[in-house]
Amino acid sequence: NHVINNLSYPLHRMILGAKNQEGAKIYYSSAPLKQEFGKLNMGAGSIYTQESRSCDEFELCKMMTFDTFWMEYLDSYFQKNVRRCVMKIDVEGAELDVISGMKNFLLSNKETEIILVVELLFDSIGELCEKVVDLMESFGYELHNYLDEKIEDYKKLSSGNYIFFRTRYPDV
Repeated sequence: NHVINNLSYPLHRMILGAKNQEGAKIYYSSAPLKQEFGKLNMGAGSIYTQESRSCDEFELCKMMTFDTFWMEYLDSYFQKNVRRCVMKIDVEGAELDVISGMKNFLLSNKETEIILVVELLFDSIGELCEKVVDLMESFGYELHNYLDEKIEDYKKLSSGNYIFFRTRYPDV
């Protein structure tokens, strides 16, 4: 990703998940995936193997919750400088793991508007997507589409990117 996107800043080589763990596996597709409009997806790494493609290659990495990552790397900067935070979560079926590991971050930053854009694959892993939506609702977030329309019945959605806006702070 660093080379493909021509980034000038360092990346943290780790996996975000539901727990802190040394030596977690991240699986890679053995070949780039063809996407819409003829583009190739060179990413698509996941902590889970995928039935839709071969995932025989993996790398061992440190897994960390976002809450731990936030406390170790971002908290002091974040508290002073950030009033709006937009995060994209596209983790190939591990959305529930990543969001579960963000609980403290999502519930404690009341001064900051936190918006999550999450790829939800309702067509292939609908039950998992429903759990993601339920968890986000328990954190005080509402599900919206790109037209900023609140989605009331998410069980009939197709796969795509959806937006979560915080509308309340739950008593936890």
